[in-house]
Amino acid sequence: MIINNQSQIFNKIIYIYLFLLLSLILNLSHAEEAAIGLSLQGFTGLLNTPNAQTTKEGTAELQRNTERKIEISDKTAFNMIVSFGLFSNFELNGRIWEQDSDGKKKNPYGSWAKRDISANIKLRLLDGKNAFAIGAQDIGGGATNFKTVYIVGSKNFDTARISMGYGTGPDRMKGAFYGLEWTIFDNLDLIAENDTKDNNLGLRLRTPKSWLGNGIQLGLIAKQAVGSTKHDQFEYGAGITIPFWNNYYSEKPLTRVSFNRIINQFINQSMELHFDKPPLSRHSFRIGFIT
Repeated sequence: MIINNQSQIFNKIIYIYLFLLLSLILNLSHAEEAAIGLSLQGFTGLLNTPNAQTTKEGTAELQRNTERKIEISDKTAFNMIVSFGLFSNFELNGRIWEQDSDGKKKNPYGSWAKRDISANIKLRLLDGKNAFAIGAQDIGGGATNFKTVYIVGSKNFDTARISMGYGTGPDRMKGAFYGLEWTIFDNLDLIAENDTKDNNLGLRLRTPKSWLGNGIQLGLIAKQAVGSTKHDQFEYGAGITIPFWNNYYSEKPLTRVSFNRIINQFINQSMELHFDKPPLSRHSFRIGFIT
């Protein structure tokens, strides 16, 4: 079965990630602020619950994880998640969820499986030490296995973040949820939460930005439900963060002042274009601004 093959490949990838990320022990440095990362549900947050942060503007995050929904089945499940930071306060997430079924319906790829395609959105209304956001999960697709609308507030400390919120359900986060993120090192977060059904403990690891260059980072997330006999399960995921725009000049979002400064610097610099074999002239072609 294709799902079994995917499971074996995914486990091998996880082993590679573990080898790379556990080597961070030799490179850990104290954190200066609480990190922002992708949850197992596809939105920025903790493990199964959101916080009031959003994916960094101009950045895409991809993740594959084993998060499953016990209410549907306790069989193996996989999620393919992508998150885009379209603006400084808005993120759009896509999710493909697939798990073993009882063989009642065969999908086009030839494996017996259940599949759900959906989208999440989150809008941050207030930023800073006290942040506030609203969001919706599973707003598209034929089935609604993870549907909920929520509000969430976060209190940001130097290296920690406390989040509390309320979801309307009916499929997930029906009621109050809360959690704590503690970035003890630049590349390691410890996480605890209540997702309205379970108490979860977990961690999130990521490679230093200097390893791969251009702000690209590999990441690993793991979660263990505790204190519940029905939902006692271990889930994990691996991902990659890729900056596309608004990260080249500064780690902070570009403001109007900094944008004008960049334009002025660009105009004040001369540009030279050299052609090895120019079509009309043997000399190089030069364009410049004289200041």
